[in-house]
Amino acid sequence: MDEYGISTEMLAAAIEADKPLTPRYRDHKGNEWSGEGDMPDWLRHVQQLGVDVDFFAVRQQDVTPGVSATGDVNASIFLDAR
Repeated sequence: MDEYGISTEMLAAAIEADKPLTPRYRDHKGNEWSGEGDMPDWLRHVQQLGVDVDFFAVRQQDVTPGVSATGDVNASIFLDAR
């Protein structure tokens, strides 16, 4: 680290920056968005259809990325959609 001028603070900051963001929104397919950056197409599309994006808000107990809860009410909205 000394050879490249990297401090322990710089290393700690890089490790922190690499941590995945906690998802704030998730759909029935497991698409997620943390709320950072541009809204993804899947969420923008349902918003344009008049669906409140808060419908897709992740509950605190469901924060594991890529895993939806059993019985998740959000999953039922598109069961009959084609």
